[in-house]
Amino acid sequence: MALLTLFTRGLEAYLTENEDREGDLWLFQHLPKTAGSSIRTQMFKVLRPATGIDVKSADPSLPMDKRRSEAARLFIEKDKDHRFRCAGGHLLIPDILKILRHRPGAKPFTLLRHPVDRVVSDYNYFFNGGDGTAPSAGARQAYPTLQSYVSHGASQNKFFRYLAPAPDMSNEALASFVETTFVFIGLQDRYAASLKLLGRLIGSDLDASKRLLDSSESVGQKAVPTQAERQDIAALNHRDMFIYDYFRTRLEKFL
Repeated sequence: MALLTLFTRGLEAYLTENEDREGDLWLFQHLPKTAGSSIRTQMFKVLRPATGIDVKSADPSLPMDKRRSEAARLFIEKDKDHRFRCAGGHLLIPDILKILRHRPGAKPFTLLRHPVDRVVSDYNYFFNGGDGTAPSAGARQAYPTLQSYVSHGASQNKFFRYLAPAPDMSNEALASFVETTFVFIGLQDRYAASLKLLGRLIGSDLDASKRLLDSSESVGQKAVPTQAERQDIAALNHRDMFIYDYFRTRLEKFL
């Protein structure tokens, strides 16, 4: 029961095997700056009860990764009483796997975006205060330009870091893990078609016109990379480029 069925047995077998059933939990891994808020909003309206798995629910004194883990633990405790139909947040794969152990048969899904566009959006979002909190003077001093930001390891290969259960995993092994673990992966640049396929899985039409505005599009000063800079960003994010190209190529004929 996973995305691999789509690639090996075709659309009808995939839909039959993975369609929504009473009591299923659809578990959304929201990768940063992939238009995930739009999909999550629509899924939460259709599949109820639904809830976010938010790091704001965890102790703010904890490091971010531990806050994510704590948020997942709190969700599991809450789910014992509520048996949610849809849940999600900015979770790392260990959090997803922890929830899958709690709810075997839960259906993880996510959305990918071209890594270069994702990195640029990430930069514009944070460094223009798109998250509602102005970046510190230290952050602006450390990363005064897009190039300085994308050169820092923390900005690079976020798909890999969110999706890979082991840091030394090969690109090919990660692709295999993802397609045998996740039930659905959409593409931000094929948003309407991705929602159509996801809607067929859950048995409900999802409206692509309801897409939320990417907050990085509404902020003030925006970095616009040159073609040479885009090539540099792609090279620095080569692991994410592999994952994106792998799934884009395989999904294309079904979207």
